[in-house]
Amino acid sequence: MPSSLRAGLTLAMLAFASRSHGISLPAPQIAELCANAEDQAHCGRLIEEVQLKRLPGLAVRDGDDLKVSLFPSGMTMFRDSVAISGAKSFTLWDYMDWINAVVLFTTDGDQTGFVLLQRTNGKQYRLPAEPVLSPDRQHLVTVDVCAKICDGEVAVWRVTRDAIVSTTQSAARNDASRTGGSTTRFGPGRFLNPPKRRTMLADTTEEKPRRPIRSYVLRQGRLSPAQRRACDDLFPRYGVPFSTEVVDWAGIFGRRAPVMLEIGFGMGETTALIADAHRDVDFVAVDVHLPGIGSLLNRIDAFHLNNVRVIRHDAVEVVETMMAPASLAAIHVFFPDPWPKKRHHKRRLLKPAFVRALAERLALRGYLHVATDWRAYAEDVLATMQAESLLANTAEGFAERPQWRPLTKFEARGQRLGHEVFDLVFTRR
Repeated sequence: MPSSLRAGLTLAMLAFASRSHGISLPAPQIAELCANAEDQAHCGRLIEEVQLKRLPGLAVRDGDDLKVSLFPSGMTMFRDSVAISGAKSFTLWDYMDWINAVVLFTTDGDQTGFVLLQRTNGKQYRLPAEPVLSPDRQHLVTVDVCAKICDGEVAVWRVTRDAIVSTTQSAARNDASRTGGSTTRFGPGRFLNPPKRRTMLADTTEEKPRRPIRSYVLRQGRLSPAQRRACDDLFPRYGVPFSTEVVDWAGIFGRRAPVMLEIGFGMGETTALIADAHRDVDFVAVDVHLPGIGSLLNRIDAFHLNNVRVIRHDAVEVVETMMAPASLAAIHVFFPDPWPKKRHHKRRLLKPAFVRALAERLALRGYLHVATDWRAYAEDVLATMQAESLLANTAEGFAERPQWRPLTKFEARGQRLGHEVFDLVFTRR
């Protein structure tokens, strides 16, 4: 690296600390905004709300669409979306007035990054980390430093009127032994889960418990006014708080009836239809995403479904602590996230240990019904359930879709696109 460029890089890193390169929020304000954020996408939205007010005319939020103005005229739109691989979001993060560029914070499932949009030509550049403008106004620097999940490099990008070109990449210093294995990150992640450094005198003999791997990533979708009202007004009536003790469901529902557990109910249409058709069965529906919870609560109220209760918590912990052995008549797991990328397979819900826990909660001849439209995941779940000694398959392999299971909008759309749907129905031995 030429000495002049190295000097510019050093100055740019110092500029990062002062945050003088753009119109970004100061670090303490970002930390305060994101202190109670559910996930990084939600953190980005909270920051965007402030930036939209500070930068009038630069961008506008219209539901899932972020519309960014170009110069001297025109507009570019970024749309949040939900796919099988996860939710994608774009939020306004910063504006670099010197080079007339907008910085967007992006999420794609559990991956994060940044997009830099040049307003003069509409060109977009995906960057691995938050960009910093050097004092000479001719270079950007991205610093990607962490223990395992990123490239661990410092990249210098040359800024011209027509393009942004990567000129230099160098390995970033990342000595985990000096930082106690901590992770240095830029963007919302550093405020949601800030790294903790340990001094050289700290006692490191005791291992701290690792954060459990979740089968989901909280994605803060947009709550409609009706969904928000439902969460505020109806959850106290139909919601059940998480408990570390076994729950007396007869006491909760005010009667003794078969209890069915549904894990992950999307927007609640299937849960409501099944519960409406089987009012002699009590349904416990578990999910973590607020828009879907609000939607199901509205359906419960509209259909007068006194046989449905909702829990907002991790289903694995709900099963382990709130469900007594041999207490459930049925368990439904419809269209769980398949986590198709190999590095994400560890997040899949239906792993052997959890399938065992589900089987133990089923009463004799109770059933576990799984449905998915991802063949590789279906085959993996089939092998896992066949290997569980407490379960018996009701079919030779995959089962036919039971007539009582409603066809969801998601499933119908998949069928129109030629996607197969695989049902697995196993009973408790």
